[in-house]
Amino acid sequence: MKKVLVSLRLAGINARQELTGIFRYLGKSRDWDIRVLSEVTELRRELAGREGIRQPDGIIVDATCPDDAIALLSASRVPLVTMDLLPSRLGNRTEAVQCIRCDDGGIGIAAARHFLSCGNFASFAFVHPTGRSRTWAQRREEAFHAELARHGHHVVSYEASEAESPADDHRRLVEWLRGLPKPAAVFAAWDGRARQVLEACREMRAKVPAQIAVLGVDNDELLCESSVPPLSSVIPDPETEGFMAAKALDALMRPTRHQTGNVKVCRIKGVAQRESTSPIAPAASLVRKALGFMKENFRKPIGVPDVVAHLRVSRRLADKRFRELQGESILEHLTKLRLEHIAAQLLRSKRPIKSLIPASGFGSLNQAKTLFRRAYGKSMREFRSLA
Repeated sequence: MKKVLVSLRLAGINARQELTGIFRYLGKSRDWDIRVLSEVTELRRELAGREGIRQPDGIIVDATCPDDAIALLSASRVPLVTMDLLPSRLGNRTEAVQCIRCDDGGIGIAAARHFLSCGNFASFAFVHPTGRSRTWAQRREEAFHAELARHGHHVVSYEASEAESPADDHRRLVEWLRGLPKPAAVFAAWDGRARQVLEACREMRAKVPAQIAVLGVDNDELLCESSVPPLSSVIPDPETEGFMAAKALDALMRPTRHQTGNVKVCRIKGVAQRESTSPIAPAASLVRKALGFMKENFRKPIGVPDVVAHLRVSRRLADKRFRELQGESILEHLTKLRLEHIAAQLLRSKRPIKSLIPASGFGSLNQAKTLFRRAYGKSMREFRSLA
């Protein structure tokens, strides 16, 4: 019987499925004496080489393996398979080692293609996990960005500060989501983070998926089905990853093993679509058309009737759909664009205030002054003094 150590963080659904894949490879005729280590301290003890403790014949570890244990594994010659832990973390070790990795690039591409199939979005965004930067999340973001760039879209990203509290992160996430052009497609690094995005949407009263569509990763059914609304999620294949890891270790423990060190990628299964990314209604295209027209023409003396005429629908329908998706009326949005333009000019230019108004789309200086004070709490002159 070969003594095999398997170190996995079993708190997550992926690790449990990876373990299922390992046992599936072994089947009924097992010649491995497996010890599953769910605590990283156990792995360190096993690798310390205590007297009377038989050294393992093979080891499987995941990305939660601590740095001090990795240092021991790097110096060891025991056959080793890592899951989602890249060879670079093992230093110069190349003998009897194999790396199996989730297809993070495929996850990012699948997320982008899923959103593209749902309809026309005004913006696309990626939300990183909390804490320090993680390479797997960066790979997902890069692939998501590259696939959308091929279709002419830009992606904005949100990163939590490692030092900020969960409450501060939540507040900042709410404000960031509020600033995204709607309808927005938001891809979160994993299901737990996607749930936090949904909570932020609920606090800001954003409709999901009409205003913000949300997609996670892992397809953790407990998390996804209990979310409000139920969460769509990219489906990786951790069970096959575990199967591949066991198969690779079995080969490494044979006398004829070869030096390895390359990375094998485990492909994803697809996307589980739930209510959080239901295809957006034709109303979203109507609103996007209105937003584009106003952005291009707000400096001209246009009003709501001009926007409605461009859309070729009734004013009642246009206003209703615009308020449903944007949370404001067409007039309120048009006014906001004009006031933001004036504010930018006040900070950038020394031109007289009176000369700035005609190019902002307002027909009256007094109207512009009244609305500006109401929005910014200061007169234009006071606002300029802040520059």
